[in-house]
Amino acid sequence: MNKRTSPILFTAVALALLSSQAHADSSSWVGTTDAQWSDLTNWSGGAAVPGTTDTATFNTAAGAGGSVIDLGGAVTVQTLAFDTAAVAAYTIGTGAVGTDTLTLDNDGSITVGADVVADQTINANVVLGNTATASTYTFTNASATNSLSVAGNITGGAAAAKTLAVTGAGATNLSGIISDGSATSLAITSSDAGTLTLSGVNTYSGGTTINAGSTILADNNLALGSGTVTLTDTNATLALGDGVNIVNALTVANLGNAKTITVAGTTAEYSGNITNSEYSKAFNLNATSGKTLTVSGVISGNGTGALTLNGSGTVILSGNNTFARNVSLTANNATLRLENSNAAGDGTGTIQMRATTTVELADGVTLANNFITTTGGGVKRILLDTGATAEVTGNINQVETGGFSLNAQDSSQLTISGNLTGTQWFNVNGTGDVILSGANTHAGNLTFSGDGSLTLADGGSMTFFIEDAGVNNGITGNSVGGLLNLDGSFIFDLTGASTTVGDSWMVVDGTFTETYGNTFAVDSTVGSFTDLGGDVWGIVENGVGYEFSELTGELSVVVPEPSTYALLAGLLGLSYAMVRRRR
Repeated sequence: MNKRTSPILFTAVALALLSSQAHADSSSWVGTTDAQWSDLTNWSGGAAVPGTTDTATFNTAAGAGGSVIDLGGAVTVQTLAFDTAAVAAYTIGTGAVGTDTLTLDNDGSITVGADVVADQTINANVVLGNTATASTYTFTNASATNSLSVAGNITGGAAAAKTLAVTGAGATNLSGIISDGSATSLAITSSDAGTLTLSGVNTYSGGTTINAGSTILADNNLALGSGTVTLTDTNATLALGDGVNIVNALTVANLGNAKTITVAGTTAEYSGNITNSEYSKAFNLNATSGKTLTVSGVISGNGTGALTLNGSGTVILSGNNTFARNVSLTANNATLRLENSNAAGDGTGTIQMRATTTVELADGVTLANNFITTTGGGVKRILLDTGATAEVTGNINQVETGGFSLNAQDSSQLTISGNLTGTQWFNVNGTGDVILSGANTHAGNLTFSGDGSLTLADGGSMTFFIEDAGVNNGITGNSVGGLLNLDGSFIFDLTGASTTVGDSWMVVDGTFTETYGNTFAVDSTVGSFTDLGGDVWGIVENGVGYEFSELTGELSVVVPEPSTYALLAGLLGLSYAMVRRRR
């Protein structure tokens, strides 16, 4: 028996095929008649005006109606593309911003080709998706010279999670409000070398991900919505606009290197908490010359990779930070201001200072971190605010030839209870008070050039390395109004000292006024000097006699008289009752 195909079935199949072909349509704008999207005569290459699942391409100069395209209220497409060097600077959507609406079909996109040399603008609101399907929508600007801007609001379409992926080498600017809309959540990801600028009062909740080599500029306090910001890989950068304060939590992923927060304007703040999961590579806080970046949120996360300041501006850390890692100042003239005793972490990390760099302490700070100087020349310094009181309990290892300055401003008091160590010189300046209460063993000079005071506190000590005649480190300086208070101990390392009678070493030599307190004492690394009276201290070490004079600040080799030392040793109690002041 012959089988006959139903005409109805045949017709249905044919219509389905035609419909499928129609939905795959691609049309190019020519603007023959006017600027109305809905007029078929303005399009070429397609059987109908571009709609759902279609691609609408703009690749020519403006047509008869100009370059501002009227969507007639609302349009849905799969892809909106701008291509070729001939394309005009189009604006999609007429009237006030958001008068029209452009909906991208599921997984839809807006693209700008690499050869485009004109800025492209979407003046309409943009809706991402129209079905309850988790989808990713892409804005791609491959033009390195021109921008893609969306001025209208961007919202998620129907329920399910939506992602907006921004890619390409060119700049993309989203100035409208970005929100979840009807979606469960909306997330933003940024990839490639182009900068994505977010400047709207955004409320999207799905988070913001900045991938390798990409930059997002947050130009509004709420630019990043309410979700977590993630720096995922090498050179992922979050730039903060002028005056912006971002409160979002931020995560630094353990992948790649050199993730960065930077300030794009003059001042900016990050007040959200930062979890630094990067273990062995650097996480950068960058403020270039004349700019200030404040990070007031709590920074947590341990590892061997440093928290690095790589700009010549000022970075302020004021959070009660818990991270256990080094802090590195790498750029010339960089300043790190610490406004919390834990601002530089839990105190176990070292502050590494390179080139001419400054660590500034706020009032009330007690800093446990050790310091070390590295290459780069220039003078490193610790600076204390006017009228402030602060303390460094960590050690300062000075191994760089440029010197290290302890600078206390007017009416301030800086205490260094850690030890000054290393091979190079320190300088004390400013009009405030500097107190040294640690066991200081640095091999370089201590230069006192300020008009304030320098105190070697009771319990503190300073070691002097005595070598050939006249070769030693000492306390020097050209301060006119400065006062040197010596209440601690001088320790002489005589291991390599000359033994020739008459040889001498200037230990305290400057224009300042020095005062020796009643707790002052003199020792060697192997024994104690005896107070001989008359402001003179003496010792016999390895058969050689040495005397130190408070009046001259000089150590000298003398003919030893052990019996005299023994006789006068019993007068120590009397001599300690004297307060010696240089005449």
